[in-house]
Amino acid sequence: MTRVNVPLAAHVTELMSVDADPLAPPIALPLLLIADYGQGRAVQWLSYDWMKHAVKGPMYTFDDEVWRGLVWAARKPFVMQALPPLVTMRVDDVDAPTMWVPAANDYGFKPWLGVFLNGINAAEANLLRPLIGAGQTTLAIHATSNSEHFYFDHVNETNLSDAAVAANFAAGAAFHTNYNLPISKFVVGHNYELGSNVFEELDAWGVEFVAIPMNPGLPEDSDWVMNGPYRLYETGRSFDDDPFTYADYLAVPGHPELNGQFFNCFTEIRDNAGYEWYPVINDVELSVKRGTEQLERALENLALATLFTHEYEFDAVSEANWRAMLQGISQNIDGYAPRYVTMDYACQYVRAQYTSSISASTYDPILRQLTTTLVGSTDLVTDFYVFTEEGENIDHEFVSVPVFSGSTVVVTNDIGPTLDHVIVTPDPADVNTNATQPFTALGYDAASNLMRGLRFTWSVAHGGGSIDQAGLFTAGGVPGTYADTVVATHGAVQGTATVNVTTPTNFRRLWNDTTAPQNTSVYDG
Repeated sequence: MTRVNVPLAAHVTELMSVDADPLAPPIALPLLLIADYGQGRAVQWLSYDWMKHAVKGPMYTFDDEVWRGLVWAARKPFVMQALPPLVTMRVDDVDAPTMWVPAANDYGFKPWLGVFLNGINAAEANLLRPLIGAGQTTLAIHATSNSEHFYFDHVNETNLSDAAVAANFAAGAAFHTNYNLPISKFVVGHNYELGSNVFEELDAWGVEFVAIPMNPGLPEDSDWVMNGPYRLYETGRSFDDDPFTYADYLAVPGHPELNGQFFNCFTEIRDNAGYEWYPVINDVELSVKRGTEQLERALENLALATLFTHEYEFDAVSEANWRAMLQGISQNIDGYAPRYVTMDYACQYVRAQYTSSISASTYDPILRQLTTTLVGSTDLVTDFYVFTEEGENIDHEFVSVPVFSGSTVVVTNDIGPTLDHVIVTPDPADVNTNATQPFTALGYDAASNLMRGLRFTWSVAHGGGSIDQAGLFTAGGVPGTYADTVVATHGAVQGTATVNVTTPTNFRRLWNDTTAPQNTSVYDG
């Protein structure tokens, strides 16, 4: 967990138990506290101010503490719909992909290429075509050239004329047709700029996903677009150095008929090296460090992890150094069990999670069966997380959800540890006749790991009194030892406790003089 300091005056602290453990202790106040509570756990944030962009903001280093805190405190099994470890690669300003694309494929990466229309020749197209067909890369026009925008009038900071848009898209269609290169469903404009009058043409091309940090029709240095998950309320500039992730439908100004057509989908960790990956052609170690940190940040925050750069940043790199960079990065993130995918697939997956949600989940601990209901719709198979716990070890597995519309129910078997034994305390218990005694029960697996959150049925097996379903025993009026009479049952597993019912001791008055002074002293001898 990250340790942070927060200004004392900016936060309100609620009274916490002295047994709570500060996970992120500052000089004055802890930001985050955790504690065991009965059979459960509690997590308390003493402030959410860190979520403000003026303080820190999302996609820095705290987001993972939020979801990990939920998982740690929740009764297991715990289901969570969140992005699995998808890893993508995006390279803008591409005009010489001959060496680096196949090399990237060798280390799992499936790059999206934002190509210059005038920069790709027949030989390069012949190289890329089978890679696209094999799902190893995708490609879309990024600009006509480095100095000539395709989707926007960059010089005058306005939309291109409709005639210019039509001419550009005609040239683009000819490029894709002549070279037989399929059009990616994902598009990024040069400097991110997309005119508000290009989306009908993009729709005709089958484009469904874009990466744009400002509203369509505006230049790159405008206010950021108000899209989720994290930019719904606070405003800021689209070209600042804060990290961000977008996963939301984009509204196209002046075109309400296109609402719900284009999904804004990309992640950039801009605070790490400054805007992008920035590989250094003669410094493999630094390049690996930057790339690793950017991917790990997104993976920790359960966002779409993207190794993003521009081709000119590494166009002079040797193949040996390029391979060493990618090999080092892929080795460093191997512990996340990354799924290397294309941008097209990744954004389709992110959108499917946006359009669906878990509405209910129930667990039968006797059958060890989890039944989860999802609502909404998807257009590809997705997963959700199931977290389980054995002892202090929390693990997870993914459960697949088929394509659905409306709702679907997913039943998963053999989830969670198997209850092995139950311990009831106190055992034995000495209880006076007609008095009460609370009992508690805890369940354990075969390795004696505590299984939290189990519910027990209480009963009395051999007399001596009665017990309610809260575990409160009331002794009867007959003294005696009642062996294994208190029973806590969960499924087929029981735990017992013995009760000694005793007669209470009665004390005889020393005198009956009711007129004696209240402060009488009695002396020995």
